[in-house]
Amino acid sequence: MYTMHNVLPRLIILLVVAFLFQFTPNAQAAGEYPTRPIELLVPFTAGGTTDLRARALAPKMGEVLGQPVVVLNKTGAAGTLAATIVARAKPDGYTIGYATASPIISAPHMQKLEYDVLTDFTYVAGAAAVKLGCAIIVRGDAPYKTIGEFIDYAKTKPGEIKFAHAGIGSYPHSYLEMFAKVKNLKLVQVPFKGDQDALTALLGGHVSMASIAGFAPFVSHVQSGRLNILAVFMENRTVEFPQIPTVKEIGFPYDLRAGDILGIWGPKGLPPEVVKKLENAVKHAGESPEYKGNLERWGDEVRFRDSREFTKLIHDIYPQMGEMIKLLGFSKPSP
Repeated sequence: MYTMHNVLPRLIILLVVAFLFQFTPNAQAAGEYPTRPIELLVPFTAGGTTDLRARALAPKMGEVLGQPVVVLNKTGAAGTLAATIVARAKPDGYTIGYATASPIISAPHMQKLEYDVLTDFTYVAGAAAVKLGCAIIVRGDAPYKTIGEFIDYAKTKPGEIKFAHAGIGSYPHSYLEMFAKVKNLKLVQVPFKGDQDALTALLGGHVSMASIAGFAPFVSHVQSGRLNILAVFMENRTVEFPQIPTVKEIGFPYDLRAGDILGIWGPKGLPPEVVKKLENAVKHAGESPEYKGNLERWGDEVRFRDSREFTKLIHDIYPQMGEMIKLLGFSKPSP
């Protein structure tokens, strides 16, 4: 005969089992991840520096994950289109993005966006850093050969010199605008969808100069004499071009670590197990001689950061860039 005394323990056990069972599919899914290809969204055009970095990283990540990591270019709005897609993606690890500075620390201070940098993403891992930061590039036949000569020339041509960049809100754009402000120059900015497009405009004579991140797109043109580097946005001179001064040397007083923001990010709420697997895949890639060699050829270097370190980097630089953009006077209006 059943009594409340012997039925109650059985009822409790059944309730506990039912409670735990509802979490089993999620736990199993995270444990099995990934079971299909992963999409890695790149915010700039194919053939540009960011695209090259992502395409070097993706197959090495795939070796560890056991599934292909497929690179997709989602260009537009200084990288914020791809960022918006990542922010809206299902937090299952199958849609991730290649993180760069422009949509993270520049554009959000300049325009109203559909994401919040500090709350809408999971910063998975840092994969690299730009040794060159970004550079001020001109044609080889320009009437100025040094940054000093350019400054003197630009002061005689206010509002006449056009410069190309990878989109409004990109850090090459912000840096060059701030440089012009510091030096009291009046330049005309011309946005493009990526570094490669900006470089094409410069080579074609449609603009007088360009601000380009990394030197993969233009190093061969510098070596051939078609282009010339006037200065680099770096803390120290680069080994590859030791004769080129940094903007710090000529009075640029702001933080130049935006080039350290290269890595993987995803939507907020990625399960810790998924983050760990992606993080481990990025770390594995950084240990690959092939990947290291590619980065070195492009003027980058491996700089792995785990999720905690990468998140801290973003949170440190984001407000600093905001202050600089506010000084430029093109920050977004207050709500």
